Amino acid sequence: MARGSTLILLLPCLALAQPLPEAYLRAAEHFRVPPELLWAVTQTESGANLSGRHIPWPWTLNIKGTGYRYANREQACQALLAAIRRTSPKRIDVRLGQINIGWHRAYFDSPCDALHPLQNLSLTAQLDEELSQLKLELDFRQALTRNTASQILQRKQQRDQLQGQAVEVPDDSDRRLHNLNNPQPDSPR
Repeated sequence: MARGSTLILLLPCLALAQPLPEAYLRAAEHFRVPPELLWAVTQTESGANLSGRHIPWPWTLNIKGTGYRYANREQACQALLAAIRRTSPKRIDVRLGQINIGWHRAYFDSPCDALHPLQNLSLTAQLDEELSQLKLELDFRQALTRNTASQILQRKQQRDQLQGQAVEVPDDSDRRLHNLNNPQPDSPR
């Protein structure tokens, strides 16, 4: 299933039939993510139809769920700063990679730095890599939990079986109690 969805994400890149831009290759290599995946993410998040091609547009903002495209970085920066003054930064995403300015503000010296294509791509690649690592860690923990849970269940079943066997053994506690209350000269206590 995962292969199929990855292929669907990569189809636009394969249709590009051109080398990927250098910024994608650099960011992807630095954070060890496939450059085609980075291209597909940005094409999905900020793609625009320009000159008959669907390509990522770096000066795109998503403010409270509505996308806005700007002609250049300056216009996008002015709009970003105005949006931050009137709405929660956690409701503002800066494209290429849809970086949420509220959650990821610490990665940039100023909010407008998120509009720099290489910085945005680098953070997108870093977050993708961190997400992949987190998924691997969660998969490992889940497997460990399942294994531990399986071992606990197995021990419980063994204990239940042993307890079931103990129930089948005649209970002589009444006899022992009687012997303690009525000691015989030759019987041990």
